[in-house]
Amino acid sequence: MFRSLSDDPTVFMNWSWGDIEPHYRLLEQYLLTAENVSEWLVGWTAIADRINEWYARLNVAITADTTDASAEARYNAFLDE
Repeated sequence: MFRSLSDDPTVFMNWSWGDIEPHYRLLEQYLLTAENVSEWLVGWTAIADRINEWYARLNVAITADTTDASAEARYNAFLDE
């Protein structure tokens, strides 16, 4: 389902909500059955893992250097979207 998602966090961190939303729409529209729930969970995990990684990296950036205005702007944009 989400095999096209990059494993490279620097790629994903350049996405906007417009890039991420279609993946959530796929999950939302997926017709779940007992036979395919594992596939759905793999997709959910793939997108959740990348978003969690993105957040963690942004959080480290603003914590490591509290004077980095660029990191703070990226962090706030992430939260706003």
